[in-house]
Amino acid sequence: MNYIFLLLTICLLVIPFLLVLDIRHFSAEIIKTTLLPSLLVAVLFGGVAIFLTDFGVWKFFPEYTIGVNVKSVPVEQLLFSFALTFAGLNLYRFLNQKYPNNEGQKYSLAISNALIGICVAFLFFAHTKAYPTIVFGILIILLLFVEYFNRLRFMYRFYRLFLASLILLYITYGILCNLPVIAYERTETVALEIAKIPLENHFSLMAMLLMGVYLLELFSRPKSVN
Repeated sequence: MNYIFLLLTICLLVIPFLLVLDIRHFSAEIIKTTLLPSLLVAVLFGGVAIFLTDFGVWKFFPEYTIGVNVKSVPVEQLLFSFALTFAGLNLYRFLNQKYPNNEGQKYSLAISNALIGICVAFLFFAHTKAYPTIVFGILIILLLFVEYFNRLRFMYRFYRLFLASLILLYITYGILCNLPVIAYERTETVALEIAKIPLENHFSLMAMLLMGVYLLELFSRPKSVN
């Protein structure tokens, strides 16, 4: 039982290599471009995991982990943050290659503004609770920066990725939250759940993927020639 969290993480890491089977739209070279953005996202959200665990917002059950911790956080959680982002970014590249049409970009700003409004509402009504404050705080900063201070345009493709990645979220967190491998202090959440998965987890995934996609697009941008 103590390998369940690790096995879930390994399964996520395998996904990009399965995408290579569709050689017309994906290649091993693409995988290399997603490593650094995934690592940077994992560092930030690994820090968030350590903070929330230290303050008792998250709790891990040791019978489902291998017993190796970074401070109070199982190493599997840190690897999971990397693996989930890594799988998501490779899925992003795969979807872009297979479905290059970007006509929906014209609607992305309206969606982003609606999400910014949702973030503001949750920050206002749940500002005394640690988990939503951190998650919606990070997400609103990312949304504002990407839409209003950044020249790279990719939000339609990002939202397409997020919807596809919800499958990964419900499979992985469905297992993690229902065994449970991880539990959440209800008084520090908005107390809204889907299949025992806190609402905040959905927006945390969105923030992780948005940061990862932005970094991927930034690093992939052709260097200007002077």
